[in-house]
Amino acid sequence: MRGDGAHTQASDDCTAGDVPGYIVAQCAAAAAAAFVVLFLKGTPAAGPMQIDLARALAAEFLYTFALCSVVLNVATCRGTSGNSFYGLAIGFMVLAGAYAVGPVSGGHSIPRWRSARR
Repeated sequence: MRGDGAHTQASDDCTAGDVPGYIVAQCAAAAAAAFVVLFLKGTPAAGPMQIDLARALAAEFLYTFALCSVVLNVATCRGTSGNSFYGLAIGFMVLAGAYAVGPVSGGHSIPRWRSARR
């Protein structure tokens, strides 16, 4: 275990009595994520995109929070100094946001793409 109390590996100081708690926490987090996806995605419909403002704002807020968390954790922490993978982590977070949030809010990372004539 590190000095700050964070678990770096599951086997650091995990006992058999800790396992049920970890399982419950993982299942609760998965259920919460599933409900967020159901709220954000709803039932898909074919045709022109109709943006629900509440879903769009919630999706953009969650994505922005996740992106800021990734940037702050990988680019500014002393524990990741000298690690060149922070750019990859940020890039994949942007890619995940484009695929997950783009269809919900209609947002694009480059506004010119949104306004381009077809």
